[in-house]
Amino acid sequence: VNFGPHFVYPPPKTLPGGWKALPVSDLCPPPPEPKDAAALAVQERNFPKKTEDSVIKAFQEAVEVEAKIRSKCYKAHYSKHAEEIRSDRLQRGLNTADLPADESAKDGEEDVPLPMEDAKMVNVG
Repeated sequence: VNFGPHFVYPPPKTLPGGWKALPVSDLCPPPPEPKDAAALAVQERNFPKKTEDSVIKAFQEAVEVEAKIRSKCYKAHYSKHAEEIRSDRLQRGLNTADLPADESAKDGEEDVPLPMEDAKMVNVG
């Protein structure tokens, strides 16, 4: 099942009755940028006035690290999805002009390890 935003066989622009075909992926917006997520979390948290600045700073840094991981996972999933659709279309001889360009270069973002990136496979049998 392909939930979008790109499809191997793109749906028609409009369906009978004037309905627009939208991918299910539009129901889930992308995660906010890490700086925005940290600022929003601190704003919504309502720390007591007696809270030390170091505690607030540590909370903000923790939220920012989690937001970076979420953002990296989202971008990795999106690029894998686009590459999968590109290869499926090329196998079928379909146009790939509407797909995003190959983004193998990083955007200068800090390298944050994904949760299972450092895990090693161990043969226990």
